[in-house]
Amino acid sequence: MTGHGLKYIQNALFVSESTVKSHLRSIYRKCDTHNRDEIIALFEREAPELA
Repeated sequence: MTGHGLKYIQNALFVSESTVKSHLRSIYRKCDTHNRDEIIALFEREAPELA
């Protein structure tokens, strides 16, 4: 499983790069993770049928 890069997200959602980074930081904090690898591992662990 892989995610999209910042540029893709900002273009798809019509927001600035700093907005994307801010939202990602909030998501990481709420999920008690620190980066994409950790959040992907969390997702795969918590919802294996969707991974």
